[in-house]
Amino acid sequence: MIFIIDGTGPDDFSDYHADMSRGFCWSLWTQNKLAASYLRGPNELGLETWEIADLMYADVQAQLKAAPNTEIVLAGHSRGGSAVIHLARKLQRDKIEVRAMVLFDAVRRALQKSVTDYARQISESFTPAHLAYNAVSAVIEIGHDFFQIGSQEVDIIPGNVKRALHVVRDEQFSNYFLQTDEYRGLQEGARSSTARADDNMAQLVRMRQMHRRLRDACRFDCIKLGVSTGFSFYNTGLKAEAGCKLTIERFPATHGAMGGAPLEVRRYIADPRYAADIESREITSMLAVQARVNAFLAEVNMAVRSGQEVRAAQLAYVPSSRSEHQSLTAIRPGR
Repeated sequence: MIFIIDGTGPDDFSDYHADMSRGFCWSLWTQNKLAASYLRGPNELGLETWEIADLMYADVQAQLKAAPNTEIVLAGHSRGGSAVIHLARKLQRDKIEVRAMVLFDAVRRALQKSVTDYARQISESFTPAHLAYNAVSAVIEIGHDFFQIGSQEVDIIPGNVKRALHVVRDEQFSNYFLQTDEYRGLQEGARSSTARADDNMAQLVRMRQMHRRLRDACRFDCIKLGVSTGFSFYNTGLKAEAGCKLTIERFPATHGAMGGAPLEVRRYIADPRYAADIESREITSMLAVQARVNAFLAEVNMAVRSGQEVRAAQLAYVPSSRSEHQSLTAIRPGR
């Protein structure tokens, strides 16, 4: 049975579903409904990440109580990936084996304590010095968690997971605009003292703006707020304990595309030429991710008990330039 926790999204479930129902996690749920459990991911701040993991943990326990021979497979996208790592750690303490784990560009960026826990940590101070110390400690912990600084237990796949596949975004894709002939030509022109230098500089600024927007989409930064920090949050789940066979594969795509639910490129890249090319490249990557994940699941199915196989994911993304009724798999990327 596959237990799935999806990625970060809006609070409103109808808005969440409209976006994430295109993704790989939702596809795994719909393909395996009779032998699957699905939970949506947290909101933008990620405060519910561990609570969602605990809810799924209770679901796993209930399933094992009803059918002790159930094979456990876990899958998660974005913060949902960190949630299933947390879930696997809880199962490890119960000495429960996880047959396999699939992570789609897993990130943490979630507080490991609740707001109430931090308030209690600060308030239970006996002296002003203790109050100051506990407050500073809480701020440091929050900073480490949100900006995912350092490697903590929650970032490491536990050894009770027999095999894991983590498909992650290739950071080089965020430099797409910096590698174009147009950008290089404008850079060279901006260094000259010709009459076109000012025009070249204006075009160069425009290219750099598009670069920042694509970079933020790759890193799931602050596009909705309109604030570009340039900060990369990196990934969780890049290490595993002994006993887990971990495979990591990188693909040139944005964070959303790694889960099969990318932002519409034309929403943040105004130039139609580049928007079409980026979308085409993301389609190529999403199809490659789908193929790799399904090959991994086929390997898993060889190891699980008969009748407990996991059905393959099917990408539901509809390109903006195509009819909604046209099959994605019929598209030849780049045409």
